Formats: sequence, C-alpha cells, structure tokens
Amino acid sequence: MKSLSINAKIIPIIILVFLGGCSSSLEYKTGLYTKSVEGIVLPSLQHPEAETFILVVNYHRTLIETSGGYLSRATASVVYPDDEGKFSASFDADTVTLELTFYSKRHMVLNQQFHRSLGIGSYNFDIRLKEDVDWKNSYYLMIKPTLVDFVTEDRYLMSQYDKHHIGEWLAAIDEEM
Repeated sequence: MKSLSINAKIIPIIILVFLGGCSSSLEYKTGLYTKSVEGIVLPSLQHPEAETFILVVNYHRTLIETSGGYLSRATASVVYPDDEGKFSASFDADTVTLELTFYSKRHMVLNQQFHRSLGIGSYNFDIRLKEDVDWKNSYYLMIKPTLVDFVTEDRYLMSQYDKHHIGEWLAAIDEEM
C-alpha cells in the first residue's frame, strides 16, 4: 500500500518533466559541458528581407561572492547569421551564462538566456521572428537606447567592427523614419 502512494506521487512528476521540459524550438546535444548555442533565425513572413543580427552577452563569473551569489562581468559581441539564417555563439572559458538578443527591423526583439551545464554539449535554438505591429515605439523606447548603451559603454569590450555595424544599422533606421 505504501509503494502505491509513492508511485502516485512520482508518476505526475515524471509526466510533467517529459511533457513540459523543453520548448519545441529548443533542443540540445549531450556533452561534457556547454560550449555553444547554434540554430537558425528566420524573419517573419511579412518582412522576409529584414537583416537580422544577434547581440551576444557573455556573463563571466568573478571571484567576488555576495550573499546573492557570485558577481559577474559582462562582455558583448555581435553574431551575424549567414544567408540561410544559421548562427553559432560560443561560450568563453569562464562564461556561466550566454544571453542572445535577436534584432531585426520591424520585428519584435527576442531575448534568450543559456546557462553552462554539465551534460549538455550545445543548445540548438531555431526561431522565426514575429512582426512588431508597434515598431516605431519599440524602436525609440527600447531598442535604440539599449543598443546605444552597448555601443558607447567600454565595459562591454565590444569590437569596433561590431560597434560600427550597430551604429550603421541604427542610422539607417533613423533615416528611414
């Protein structure tokens, strides 16, 4: 009788883990520890010509510990998908979290975090961006201030090429509006 009550508790947990564990767009490959995030990003069907770039923020663990855990320092770079939308972002040696933010003109911004984990060699993240019906407000209130911060702040150690690309992208959109 006792084993029946234990099984009655375990079976719903197992069902929840298998049915609700992963999004259909997020898969992974096994490995010793996480080394990369790969995938395909596609623009919406309404704007298939839109150029997409991915702002990658690496959160590096530091040796400074607080009551809330270890502090981290952030560095940033830009990943450019190829013509088919394929991209790859690598974890640096001391990176604990990789944050990918997908930017594309007239599309909603998508942000996804990936944590370095034992047993997961790489994540596979395939997405189709959605059209932003309020693009102008999103651009001026969220997108532009965020990207200007990454371009102007030296603490992110972003390359001059990436800063220049983001600046050109912002200037083209400002000119269009």
